Amino acid sequence: MTSSWVVNGGRPLAGEVQISGFKHAALPLVAAGMLASGPFELANVPDVEDVRVIAELLVHAGASARHDRAGRRLLVDPTTISNGTLPSALTRRVHGSLYMVPGLLGKLGEVHAGPFGGCRIGEASAGGERPLEHIREVLQRFGATAEIQGGMLSASCKQLCGCTINMADFAKELSNGGGLTGPLYSGATKAALLCAATAAGVTEIHSPYRKADVADLIGGMIAAGVSIEDRDDVLRVEGRPCLQAFQYEVSSDAIEIVTFFTLAAYLQADIRLTGIADKTWAGLAAELDCFDRMGLTVERLKQSRLSLRADHMNGIDIRVSSHGIFSDSQPFFALLLSGTERGAR
Repeated sequence: MTSSWVVNGGRPLAGEVQISGFKHAALPLVAAGMLASGPFELANVPDVEDVRVIAELLVHAGASARHDRAGRRLLVDPTTISNGTLPSALTRRVHGSLYMVPGLLGKLGEVHAGPFGGCRIGEASAGGERPLEHIREVLQRFGATAEIQGGMLSASCKQLCGCTINMADFAKELSNGGGLTGPLYSGATKAALLCAATAAGVTEIHSPYRKADVADLIGGMIAAGVSIEDRDDVLRVEGRPCLQAFQYEVSSDAIEIVTFFTLAAYLQADIRLTGIADKTWAGLAAELDCFDRMGLTVERLKQSRLSLRADHMNGIDIRVSSHGIFSDSQPFFALLLSGTERGAR
C-alpha cells in the first residue's frame, strides 16, 4: 500500500474518467456465485485489493478463479469448492470476506472463518472490531448452529430452511418517517438473501435494505435462477438446491462517481465520467437529489457519460442514513457545503 502521495498542483483539471465497478456489490455477488452448479462470470469488476483477496479465498476453498484485471472480469468455477475453513491471513484483509460465510454454509453445510477485515468502526470495548452477531443471528434464523469465538464465526447446518425474517430487527427507525437505518442493516439483508438462495422452501425478507449493492445481489441471484418476488417492501425468495451458471454485470461505483463530482464542483473542473451502467442511477437517487438542491447540474450524455456543471452552490441540510446518501458520501458533501454561503447540516 502506498504510504504517501506527492501532489503537484497549479494546473487546471479536465478530461474523462472511466468509473469502476462497485466493490460493495461485487463481493456479495461472488458469495452468491459460490452456490452455483456451474461457472459464473462477473463483468465490470473493479481492480481493487478486495477482489484480489476474494479470488485468493475462492482458490483456497477449492474453486478455480481468474481475475482479468484489464478486462474487468472475474471468472469462477465453484463446482470444486470443498474447503469450508478460510485462513485468517486472508479474511482479515477485507471485510467482504464475511459474505463468504453464508455462501460456504449453503454450499458445504459448514464454515469456519475470521477474523474479518474492514475499517475498525465497531465498539471501543471490542477494540473497534466490527460486530458479527447480526450475521450469526441471521444464520440461526435459517436453522444453522452458529457461534462466535475470538472473532471467528463458525456455523453448520445440513439444510437451511426458509423463514420469515424482518430486517427491522437489525436496524433502528429514524424520526419523522426517515425509515430504517443502522450499521447492521445492509449486512443482515445480504446474509439473509444468500441464505434464502438455497434454503428449503420460501423465505420472506421484510423491510430489506435497498441500496445498489443489494439491488445487484438480487439481480445476480435472479440471473442464477432464483425466483425473487419484490412486493410491498417484502422480498419473497424461493430457495433451490443450487444456483445455475450465470453472467452478471456489476453496477458502477456510486462512491467513485460522487468523488469525481465533488472534484469537478469544488475545482470548477471540466470532468466527464464514462462507463456508467444505466442501473446505477437508482442507487444514486439520494445523492443526485442533493446535487440538484445544491444547484449543481448533472448532465447525462450519450454512451454512458456524465458531466457536471457548477455555476454556484446552495447550502442544504442532508441526512445520512440507509435510505439517504451513502455514509461514504458524507465527507464529500461536507467539503462542498463548506464553501456555500448558507449554513448547512
